[in-house]
Parts: sequence; structure tokens; C-alpha cells
Amino acid sequence: MSTSDSSSRHGAESIPRPVILVLSRDLFFPSSLPTAAGPEFEVKIHADPAALPDTPGGPRPTVVLLDLDSFGDEVSTFVPQVIAQFPASQLIGFGSHVHATRLELAKSCGCHAVVTRGKLHQSVRSLLREWCDSAAAK
Repeated sequence: MSTSDSSSRHGAESIPRPVILVLSRDLFFPSSLPTAAGPEFEVKIHADPAALPDTPGGPRPTVVLLDLDSFGDEVSTFVPQVIAQFPASQLIGFGSHVHATRLELAKSCGCHAVVTRGKLHQSVRSLLREWCDSAAAK
């Protein structure tokens, strides 16, 4: 391998990827997101959404995916907390299609968008691109 090949490869790896923070108590669905999102995104899963992660000096998430099914009746309290913690991030709520009221509540509490779990699973890469573009346009 030539030196230029090595430096080109290293340069590509040093380009920061958008950070996607997933807040969910579910152990199954979020674990599939890094593979589904692809290598262009850095997906971090935080399993204790009640204790929001602190990111001083580290990369701030471009998108925060909030598993609404993890919160039940706490959605109206938790959404504003997430917005306060990550004001520059796109906050996206996702949940079961049978909980339409919870999806609507999350949107009215400040989520930039809400999607069903099925829609997120089906189109995660294109949705993440769209939401990252929206965050960059801010």
C-alpha cells in the first residue's frame, strides 16, 4: 500500500459523522439501528433515558431519537427536558402506531417530527439523512 493510499483512507475516516443519539429502554429495536443506519452515522444508544447523557466537550448529537414507548405518560415532561439538554439537535419521537395519541402529544410538546416504529425501521437511513439536513439548515 502506498503512502498516499494510507493518508487518503485516514483522511476519510477522520471526517466527523453525524451523531445520532437514541434514547430508549428497549434492548432489541435500538440495537438494530447502527447497522440499518449505515457507516455514515455514528449511532449511540442510551438505555436510561431518565438520566440524559452529558456530552461536555464531545460531539453533540445531530439527531436525538426518542422512543416514546419508553415513557408512557411521561412524554409531556420528558420532551421539554430533552429539548433543553440538546437545543441544536433535531428531536424525533418514534413509537407504536397503536399509540397515535402519544405520537401527537410528542409533536405538540416540541418534537420536530414523529414517526411510527415501523416507518423508522423501514426507512431509517433516508430519514436520518433528511433530519441531519434539517439540522444543518438551522
